[in-house]
Amino acid sequence: MVTYIRTDSTRVSVDAQNKALAYIEATYGKDYVPAKPNFYKSKKSAQDAHEAIRPIDINRTPDKVKKLLDAKHYKLYKLIYDRFVASQMADAKYDNVVVNIESGEYGLRASGKVPMFAGYTVVYGNTVSEEEDSKILPDCKEGDSLTLKDILSEQKFTKPPVRYTDSTLVKTMEDKGIGRPSTYASILGVLSGRKYVKKEGKNIVPNEIAYQMTDILVKFFPEIMDIGFTASMEDKLDDIENGGKDWKMLIGEFYPPFATQLIKASRDGDELTDIPCEKCGQFMVRRTGKFGKYLACSNYPSCSNMRSENIVLSQEKCEKCGAFMAIKNGKYGEFLACSNYPKCSNIRSTNEEKSDQKCEKCGEFLLLKNGKFGKYLSCSKCKTTKSLVEVQLVGVCPICKKPTKKMKSKGGKDFYGCSDFPNCKFMSLDEPTGENCPKCGKPLVYDKNRNIKCSAKDCAYSPIGQEEK
Repeated sequence: MVTYIRTDSTRVSVDAQNKALAYIEATYGKDYVPAKPNFYKSKKSAQDAHEAIRPIDINRTPDKVKKLLDAKHYKLYKLIYDRFVASQMADAKYDNVVVNIESGEYGLRASGKVPMFAGYTVVYGNTVSEEEDSKILPDCKEGDSLTLKDILSEQKFTKPPVRYTDSTLVKTMEDKGIGRPSTYASILGVLSGRKYVKKEGKNIVPNEIAYQMTDILVKFFPEIMDIGFTASMEDKLDDIENGGKDWKMLIGEFYPPFATQLIKASRDGDELTDIPCEKCGQFMVRRTGKFGKYLACSNYPSCSNMRSENIVLSQEKCEKCGAFMAIKNGKYGEFLACSNYPKCSNIRSTNEEKSDQKCEKCGEFLLLKNGKFGKYLSCSKCKTTKSLVEVQLVGVCPICKKPTKKMKSKGGKDFYGCSDFPNCKFMSLDEPTGENCPKCGKPLVYDKNRNIKCSAKDCAYSPIGQEEK
């Protein structure tokens, strides 16, 4: 319904402009058609590969398409349509008026304007802002007598600049040559996604981390934080695109000093501790990151070890990588986790014991562990597990004819399941007989009185001459 939505070009094709002028004359009259077609100069940084954003068909008015769109898309289309039509119309005309008022020995003056021709504002229903409305003076002529209605006194204070909104921030970036239309949304997303700012109504309000981050950036990267840096860099990138600059030379000039400052900035505020690094023995430094304080090796970049400040290291070493195991608390109690996480994700329980049983698969000794449903055996090598609860085999599975197991659920209730699970997923609260119902084909089971019944609730099958056992 509209042309390419991500361009900031103001160029309009001759064909689209001629159709718009014909529509304006037919709808509003010849007076609203400009003497010569309006032409708007695009900015130097505009992406001019596409036309300006406009309706595909000027005759496809917002009223005609309203029933085809949801509320948000309708408002957006109406905004684009009205702006395009208004941009091709004649200017509005006003008379600038100054009224001198004599009141005894005092002189008063009011300046404003009187509308003479609505021009393009007719598209918006002749609506004006509150600020513009205050500048429109009533019709008056020399010699008119005025009546004093009221005297208003107002004390004025110097006000701080108003806070940015999404739209005013984008407008400022546009004026400063920062970013492109395709990047404005992602910039706003980063500001809110990383919690640099919060919203109070429409206003963007910085959080404390924004001030801290700005102080660090200004301290270590004054050239980059200069308002003209981004615009200058984008000009250089345009030069590369146009073949006038070698990108390797540009990166070679920029990156080495930037990398040096980056290391300095990363160490700003480091607090040296007496905690030795478990990898190289150098002392750790305390730093503040996105998720709070953490410890990092002072021997960086030779040693990149880092860990949470709250981790308590045990004397046991990880059997996979040799790093010390950290003592942690989880959902099921205390456990050991490798301090080399995320490079090594090895974990094990703190209360496991070596049993006298061996794994049936690999021959290693099984470890006695505590789990969600109590104690169990687990192989330290191949992770094969074995329950300590002796399973009672009862009856035959009516589906695959394998033995069924009598087990207890998490709530302590008895239930029956096929011993060939997960290949066969038969399960029942009642003991199966091993046969199927002749009426519906569902498994037959014993009830609490050992009578045979169908497991299907809507099946009333009962064997003839059945006696209670």
